[in-house]
Amino acid sequence: MSKKISLENYFQQSVTENNLLATGEKILIAVSGGPDSVALTLLMESIKNEGGIKLAVFHLDHQIRKDSFKDMEFVRDLCNQYAIDFYSEKRDVEAYAKKNKRSIQDAARKIRYDLLETTAKRINADKIATAHQSNDQVETFFLRLLRGASLTGLQSIPLRRNNIVRPILEFSKERILEYLNSKGQRYLTDPSNIKPVYFRNRVRNELLPVLEELNPAYLSVLSKNISLINEEEKFIKKLAADTCSKLLKKQNGIVDIDLQDFSNLERTLKRRVLREAIFSIKGDLLRIEYKHIETVLKNYKQFGFTLELPGNVLIYRDYKSLKLGPEDAFKPQKVRKSIVGVCKKISLKPDTSYFESSLVKKCKSSSLAVCLDYDKIKPPLVIRSRKAGDRFKPLGAKGTKKLQDFMVDKKIPKFSRDSIILVEDREKILWVAGYEIDERAKIENGTKKMLQLRIR
Repeated sequence: MSKKISLENYFQQSVTENNLLATGEKILIAVSGGPDSVALTLLMESIKNEGGIKLAVFHLDHQIRKDSFKDMEFVRDLCNQYAIDFYSEKRDVEAYAKKNKRSIQDAARKIRYDLLETTAKRINADKIATAHQSNDQVETFFLRLLRGASLTGLQSIPLRRNNIVRPILEFSKERILEYLNSKGQRYLTDPSNIKPVYFRNRVRNELLPVLEELNPAYLSVLSKNISLINEEEKFIKKLAADTCSKLLKKQNGIVDIDLQDFSNLERTLKRRVLREAIFSIKGDLLRIEYKHIETVLKNYKQFGFTLELPGNVLIYRDYKSLKLGPEDAFKPQKVRKSIVGVCKKISLKPDTSYFESSLVKKCKSSSLAVCLDYDKIKPPLVIRSRKAGDRFKPLGAKGTKKLQDFMVDKKIPKFSRDSIILVEDREKILWVAGYEIDERAKIENGTKKMLQLRIR
């Protein structure tokens, strides 16, 4: 049996086993003119009649090279040879990359997929087929590994995502070239693929040959490992989705994560919850790196922690939750002024927290629980937001300080300053909740009664 028939049979078997295509569907193939996309076109043509599918081809003239129009002409001629409907678009990829601060490869990928989707809708194509093969899979794995990708990123390229299928993902480059040679089929070679200027090309032309020298079967071994990663990622993703459905609450453009529930999660699930929360605000995870997630995990227990993420996403830790949203979605919520008796508990509206005061024998302090000398306090206690002219004497300070200056020094975000809870008596601010008590009410050796103030 010839290699040509063997590969075409393997192709049909793979498409069937992976349920990539259905009878009667119209498939739009992305074709650059390189060996992979040309082979995909021929293989799709070989099963067209038996599979009952209709074919169309899309080509992007990226205009990166002056003679890029010749690629379009080659693909058009290929389609004419097999009577396949041909569609093409021209775009100045370099100009787009410069304007949007993207790499050439990333810009070309974005434009190509956008145009593929647009064309598929226009011609009523059911699916889009791209010509990624197993070498691309391994290259992408190492690219993401070297850039510090998470387990999700190391999945590399899926066989299917939504309406996009990759029918030759399990085929090696070597086998594809053998197939084309056996057919006597011409294809194009992009000179940019051998230039060391691109990171992917260095992986392809420098790293992978070394791996092949160390283990000639490296492609098969890595492909199996990527497959295992995909399976385990699928399981973890389902677990994370269930967790997120219970934990993430979105309102008015802000995602709220309950701190207590979040703290009880395993670290792996915490990462997943954060990524999903960011995705729900941003719409993607572009430029969201491992370091961003780890910064949140390291600091989220600190009241007032704030982090600006790429893409205008802000993370802020308030009294009971982590909040994520666009910066302009955060609006100050003033604390409703309330008079509180000693040893009382009240609800802090519009927040969902509670304030309570109680006499204690032992003090357990935290950012949200402090103890004061009861005899230095002039009841009743008052809960309120800041107002112009507020001053207090921070613990250890020699004199009073403007509350405004204190908040600036503590790097408290402007949007949250009005929502900071202040507790005062008839003479002074006793506690800037979450930050500092007043020096004049501190516990000393002669203290007889301790009053604990707590928010929870």
